[in-house]
Amino acid sequence: MVELAILIGIFSYLVFAVGLIGNLGSLSYLGIGFLMIILFLAAKKRPWEKIYSFWQEVKKERICLVLLGLLFAQVIVNLIGALGPELGFDALWYHLTIPKIYLQQERIFFIPGSLFYYSAMPKLSEMLYLVSLVFSSGGTLAKLIHFSFGIFSAIALYNLARRYLKQHESILTILIFYTTLIVGWQSITAYVDLARTFFEILALDLFLRWWGSDQTKKEAKVFLIESAVMLGLAISTKLLALASLPIFLILIFIKSKKILPVCFFLLATIIIPLPWFVFS
Repeated sequence: MVELAILIGIFSYLVFAVGLIGNLGSLSYLGIGFLMIILFLAAKKRPWEKIYSFWQEVKKERICLVLLGLLFAQVIVNLIGALGPELGFDALWYHLTIPKIYLQQERIFFIPGSLFYYSAMPKLSEMLYLVSLVFSSGGTLAKLIHFSFGIFSAIALYNLARRYLKQHESILTILIFYTTLIVGWQSITAYVDLARTFFEILALDLFLRWWGSDQTKKEAKVFLIESAVMLGLAISTKLLALASLPIFLILIFIKSKKILPVCFFLLATIIIPLPWFVFS
């Protein structure tokens, strides 16, 4: 999932760069190219083998099958909602409207005034919606993208929980998460909160791996760097994710007893959304 998150981040910034130079007319080629890369990497990773292995393990416990059935039912309900027309206030106000303005002008620019104040905010998810609007002007594809982030978040949460909990407990964890009203509502709109959730879960997962590993090994440093990158992508998605940064910094200092890892994590996190800060 970390590789997927990094690819999404790279693609989002690539769209941002193309928009800044006023070449949004090429987005269709960019979108198709990104999809081809995702499909190629998915085939290389052979995810169906992991799914088969997961199924072989799960079907041994009846409680797991029941929990998965409930989870699947919720996924179908959310998918039906995602295929309907967009009714979310914020989505209609700026999450989709600002990308549509960019498309009309064929460039990304700061929109002055208080009506579209969100123009000054980081917009990682909106860059994905920008591409989706080329293929689906009504916003359905954008809604499906946000719906997908709900699925990705559940998978990331399962991977995190599975390191500490039993199989059925891990599935129960994601069932509780995914069936909450807020996740159900967010899954049927083109908002950005599930994308932020996805990146922050990965940031926490990688941070916990760093916490439980030998701090002197290279692997631990990689975990910390990747955690900072994930948090940076979360901030690039929604500025409120900045609230998590001081928590991570305090915990890093408590664990390492050194200021250098704290500064390194801070720098690695802030440098990711920095282009958006400069833009605004």
